[in-house]
Amino acid sequence: MKKYFNITLLITFLIVTSILYLLTTQQTKFDRPLLIGGNIILAAVTLITFQISVKQISGNPQAFVRGIFGGTFLKLMIYMSSLMIYLFLNKEHIHKPSVFVVMGCYIIYSVIENWFLSKIAKE
Repeated sequence: MKKYFNITLLITFLIVTSILYLLTTQQTKFDRPLLIGGNIILAAVTLITFQISVKQISGNPQAFVRGIFGGTFLKLMIYMSSLMIYLFLNKEHIHKPSVFVVMGCYIIYSVIENWFLSKIAKE
């Protein structure tokens, strides 16, 4: 299942990156570095939190749930920290739809991660 997660994460990353690239070429107001950078960070953190959560499956259900909540919280805090840095550095040129698109990427990666973790927990 871990192998399928890695493949699914890679395919999702490539699809989302392609969509974001096309979005920024069609609509020049979107902030390409924010969108692509946010996608890279979220994909990397999703991979890390998945590995952390899988290690917690050792038979203790409470540890597994703590791993899932901890991973989701870690991903959310990294997203919020990155957002605060972006807002601090670009006070005059903030494009709010770009921020919401990155939040959509956060939701996509969280759904994929939790879907695979629930499948692993059932086994």
